[in-house]
Amino acid sequence: MRNTFATNQVKVIFPQGVLYENLDFAYSTLPQKSGGYSVIHRIHNRFTPLHDNVDLWIKPDVSLGNYADKALIVNTSNGAQGGFFKDGYVKTKIKSFGNYYIALDTIAPVISPVNISEGKNMAAVNHMAFRISDNLSGIKSYNAYIDGQWILLEHDYKSKLYRYFFDEHCAAGKHQLEVVVTDQKDNTKRLTLNFYR
Repeated sequence: MRNTFATNQVKVIFPQGVLYENLDFAYSTLPQKSGGYSVIHRIHNRFTPLHDNVDLWIKPDVSLGNYADKALIVNTSNGAQGGFFKDGYVKTKIKSFGNYYIALDTIAPVISPVNISEGKNMAAVNHMAFRISDNLSGIKSYNAYIDGQWILLEHDYKSKLYRYFFDEHCAAGKHQLEVVVTDQKDNTKRLTLNFYR
């Protein structure tokens, strides 16, 4: 059996077994944050643990217009929680109670070359490296190509670097590199530059 808390702005759906004990559920709102598309919904408190995910639906305070596919739910403490717009609500699953609101992710990821630049001779190094970041929804995919051929980028989580170690796919001469990064809301960034080996 599921339990639901609902107002005209928000729905919280609790699957059976998600709470460790009976709960005197607390709900309130806080003023809309700059760049937000809803008030901040204080869903109980972040110190009460959940055994599993809870469905959270938030209704936008204003029309999302052509940006409905860019909407997601943000936790004021833990950042983006994902989500999608359907039936008048932005819907997601949350792992903890806290303060949540709707935002739009319309900004493409950032690709920051570490040791490569336009026209650089890379003959003296064994790899090229990049940092890839996203402001909100997170990275969905990343791909790199040399002269149109896909190459494997290794992701080092500790250093947050993406690297390509030169191999037989990158012989001596002039080459074109393309890196394509897409976030969870399909905002895409492309970096194209020429280099030498």
